Amino acid sequence: MPQRLAITLLLAALLPGRPASAEAWEIKAGLGPVFGTEFSSQRKDGLGAQAHLDMGLNEFVSLTVGGGYVQHFIGGGQVYYLANAGAGVVVNLDVVIFGVGLAWVPYVSARIGFLHQHIEGREAVSGLGMSTAVGLDYVFEENYFVGFAFEYQGMLTDLEIFPAYLGITGRLGIRFLD
Repeated sequence: MPQRLAITLLLAALLPGRPASAEAWEIKAGLGPVFGTEFSSQRKDGLGAQAHLDMGLNEFVSLTVGGGYVQHFIGGGQVYYLANAGAGVVVNLDVVIFGVGLAWVPYVSARIGFLHQHIEGREAVSGLGMSTAVGLDYVFEENYFVGFAFEYQGMLTDLEIFPAYLGITGRLGIRFLD
């Protein structure tokens, strides 16, 4: 089964996709795996999952809600987990830069919301968090997409206790067009 999925995704990436960009009132939902790191030998890297739901306001701006959970257990350092949830905006750069919808849809996003980190043996830290992401989705059918994103997350309420955190996410989703 995993081999079939890998072959399907590879073929989808190689075949020409359909031109696509956000549309007014389009709903887009997705989920995927996350690899998270703080680029520190004192902290473990982690694996987890994320989900998102976007609603297009027009062809290049969407409102988004999303969140994720990453358990850090890979490498040296302390075991911990990170959870986040927030709301914000997504800007589809294919329309902004090229003036047309493309099968490959580069985007940027920003969210404000809740961020929670719990390191084993310490008190949990929670507060107002933010995330910014740069990603690329490939629309291989009118209603389906795959993609990836690089997402920075930070704690706005106490920047010193929460160092730079990068999540690399895979995305698989569906578009609901009206």
